Amino acid sequence: MSAAPHAFPKNEKLCGKTTIARVMKKGHWFSSTFLRVCYLKEEQGRNRILTSVPKRYFKRAVKRNLLKRRIREAYRLNKELLPQEGYLIMLVYTGVEVADFPSIEAEVRSVLKKLASR
Repeated sequence: MSAAPHAFPKNEKLCGKTTIARVMKKGHWFSSTFLRVCYLKEEQGRNRILTSVPKRYFKRAVKRNLLKRRIREAYRLNKELLPQEGYLIMLVYTGVEVADFPSIEAEVRSVLKKLASR
């Protein structure tokens, strides 16, 4: 039984202290309008992502969670833009305002296209 094409199962979530530390240490960084991206390409496995919204700009957890949900949903809808090779991706929201979903989706789409071309 295979998962739906737009599903976001647990094994696509980047977690684990050592894995995250490895991505931050060995990964490549670049920035877009309001996302900072760190990625590391692995030989096997599936693409996994981590979303982060710093408490520095958004003190209330409600706003941080809203932004993380919007970023994850944008990734879920556009993840077919990436090849199925095993990218470990960290998406850190760096904007100071709460962005609406269409602008976040456009930003995530451009980030995924940039990663696919590398």
